[in-house]
Amino acid sequence: MPDLPRQAVGTIQDHATPQLMTWALLGALGQGRKHVQRFLGRACSPFCATSEAINGNAPRHLDSWVMPKDVCRELFYRAARRADLSVVDGRYQQGFAPGSDLSVLADRLDLPRLVVIDVARLDGCRIPRRPEGAAGLLLDGVGDESHFCQIQTNLEALWGIPVVGGLPRLEALRNEPGRREPGAPASSEAINLLARSLQRFTSLKRLRQIAARPWSIEVVQRVFHRERKLRRVTIDVAYDNIFTGYFPETLEVLEHLGARVVDFSPLRDEVLPEGIDLVYIGCGHIERFAAKLSDNMCMALSLRNHLCAGRRIFAEGAGVAYLCQHVELDRDSRFPMVGVLPCIAQHQVDRAESVPVETTLHRGCWLSPGNSTIRGYRGGRWRLPPHPELRGLSIAGESDVDVLAQGPLVACNLNLHLASQVSLLRHFFSPCSMEPVRGSTGAIVW
Repeated sequence: MPDLPRQAVGTIQDHATPQLMTWALLGALGQGRKHVQRFLGRACSPFCATSEAINGNAPRHLDSWVMPKDVCRELFYRAARRADLSVVDGRYQQGFAPGSDLSVLADRLDLPRLVVIDVARLDGCRIPRRPEGAAGLLLDGVGDESHFCQIQTNLEALWGIPVVGGLPRLEALRNEPGRREPGAPASSEAINLLARSLQRFTSLKRLRQIAARPWSIEVVQRVFHRERKLRRVTIDVAYDNIFTGYFPETLEVLEHLGARVVDFSPLRDEVLPEGIDLVYIGCGHIERFAAKLSDNMCMALSLRNHLCAGRRIFAEGAGVAYLCQHVELDRDSRFPMVGVLPCIAQHQVDRAESVPVETTLHRGCWLSPGNSTIRGYRGGRWRLPPHPELRGLSIAGESDVDVLAQGPLVACNLNLHLASQVSLLRHFFSPCSMEPVRGSTGAIVW
C-alpha cells in the first residue's frame, strides 16, 4: 500500500471549535500545489463550501458511530491515497458523548493526534484533562511570542506533550458573522491570512514529519467492491443554489453501482426530465430563496405528477420541508411548497446542534424493511410539528417525524450517510412496484 501522510486535528474542550485552526492548516499545508484532503469527523453536515474555498476539494466524511470500522477505513483510503496529506478534524469525545468520536477514528485509521487548545479557555481552575495519545498540541488564540512561549512551557511541563504550533487571536475573523455555521464559505483572503499567521509560531516541516506515519492497515472493499451492476436506473438529484447538501461519497456509490445520476433545479426548471426513475432531494437552504422556490408552481406540479405515476421520491433534511404544504420562516412569512406532506415545516432560527439518532422502523417501506434500524443525525434547521394525518415509521416512544413513508415517497428528517449503509442504497435500484397515487391534486392520502 502507498504511504498515506495523515493526522487528526481536534479539540477536547467543551464549546470550543477547531474550525479556524483547521482552515489555517489546510491553507498552509496546501501551499506549493500540495493536495490536502480534508475529512470531517462527523457525517452530519453535507455542505461543502468551506473546503472548496480553500483548495478546490470537497471534504469527505468519516463517522465512528454511523460507519462500521471496515467501511470507515475503505472510504478514508479511497480518498487519502490521491492526496499528499489528509487531515481529519472533529472532537475527541473520549467516549463521553454519543455520536462520532475523533478518538475512535484516530484508533481505526492509526492517525497521529494533534490536539487544539483554545488558550482563552485556560486558567488555573479550568485546565482540561490530559489528552491521551496526543502527538502534539496546537495553541489557538495566542497573543504575542511571549504569550505563546509562556503557555507552551506550562502545558509541556504539565502534560509532557510537545506544543508544535499556534495561531494568533485574529479578532476580526473570530467575530465574523456566521463563522460557526457548518459549511460557511471562507474567502481566499481569510485563508491566506490564517495560513501566514499560523506559520509565525509553527513549523510546517515538523507537522509533516508527524503526519508521515507508515500505513499498514488492511483495507477490505465493501462499499466499492467489484460486483455485477444492479438494475439500471436514472436518479434525478435536486441541485441548484438552494439544494447543495449531499455527501459526495453517496453520489459516487450510486454511480459505481450503475445508476445514471442527473440533476435538476427546483428553483429554475419547470418540469422533471423524461425517463426518471427516482427523484432525490437533499439538504439545502430553502429559507434563502423561499419566495422564488414557491413561485415555481410548474416544478411542484411536476413532482406531484411524478408521485401520481407511482414513481419514487427520496427526500431528507430541507428536502422534506420542500415537500410540505408550506414552509414557515416566522409568524409573518409562510410560503406554499410542493404539498405532498400535509404539514407546515417551521424554520428554526436558533437551531440546535445536530444530534445522533438511532431509530427502528416498525413497518417497512421501499427504502428499508420493517424492524430494521437506521442511524443518522437530526438537524435543527426545520421542525415538523406532529400532524394527525402523518404516519411515521419509528417505533413507539421515538420521534414520529424522523422517517415518513407512504407509497413511492420516503421523507427522512435525518441526515443519512447512505454510502456507509449500502444495504439502504441498493434499494434505490429495486424495481418500482408502487401503485400510482390517486387524486387530482397529487397529494398522498396518509
